[in-house]
Amino acid sequence: MLVYVAVLTVASFVAAVCAGFILASSPRQRATQLAAALAGGASWWALCEAHWNASADPATVLLWMRLSAPGWCFLGGNVPHLMARYLDIYPASEERRRRLSAFAGFGYAVGASVLLLSSLGLGVHGRLVRVPWGWTYEPGPVLLAYMAIIVPGIVYTLTSMLGHLHSPVSVAPRAHRISIRAGILLPVILTPLTDVILPAAGIHVPRLGSTSYALFGLVALGTGLQYGISFFTPKQFSEEILETIHEGVAMITPGGLIRRANRGFSRLVGRPAHLLVGSAITELLDWSPQVQPQPGPEEGQRVLLRDARGHEIPVSASATPLQDRRGNPLGLVVVLRDLREIEEPQRVAATV
Repeated sequence: MLVYVAVLTVASFVAAVCAGFILASSPRQRATQLAAALAGGASWWALCEAHWNASADPATVLLWMRLSAPGWCFLGGNVPHLMARYLDIYPASEERRRRLSAFAGFGYAVGASVLLLSSLGLGVHGRLVRVPWGWTYEPGPVLLAYMAIIVPGIVYTLTSMLGHLHSPVSVAPRAHRISIRAGILLPVILTPLTDVILPAAGIHVPRLGSTSYALFGLVALGTGLQYGISFFTPKQFSEEILETIHEGVAMITPGGLIRRANRGFSRLVGRPAHLLVGSAITELLDWSPQVQPQPGPEEGQRVLLRDARGHEIPVSASATPLQDRRGNPLGLVVVLRDLREIEEPQRVAATV
């Protein structure tokens, strides 16, 4: 019992530390906020599990079980929500993101209901069972119903996650993407198995839900520290800043595909930004920037941009390479500046 309690205590501490570091890495990014919330919830969940397994009083055990609910009851919303933001960085179709967001909203609503019922002691925790490592419980009807309700959203999340492992417009190294997906996949499988399905069948094993989510926090933190980029997107590429820039700015993958574009870039091309994702930069410009890292940025040069109507627009194009901490190329940031306001008056003056 002492070993299991010690493992849960360490998992609680590790998850709390990871939550703090993840959030500090990029506090305004929604993806990092969700990841930090997931790790923070796991920390509280593991702490409650450590307390109830160390207790000898059944009433105290049940109290800690009920207190653990905030740590796990919103997983049905948080996991799809996190993946919706993840696929926003590693682009998928708008329809897929909308479905994930709908599953997330529904999961949060169901979680709030379960939290209320757990606090009232209604149907979440069934019969307490004494086991060699402490205490466990049989899932009540509310918990079984909760699991059945959130399963479609979790399954859809898993298919979305696995289906975009080879996204051609992702900038993170393959090892980074695999690590993040493994960190999400492991707790999504272990939690329902060890915390609900097996106990419902009368098979009691140590619960691994909270510790597996603590592992997720470690994976998220470790990849960020190793590759020098924040949880899902490079620190050098901030959405909030990009959308305030008048010039056209786009992030280009090492393969020369547009990964993300701001409003200025979309305005120049005459197409919505999300429709530009995955397009080759050479389809729009008569210019091929050097994708491999150079000693410095490519200074602005006059090139022609082909907009959605087939018109050619003179622009000044600059490119700056991006690398992670290990020197792997993340791609380029390309900046386009419209030259028509400068060249048109000069052309008119030349004809007078």
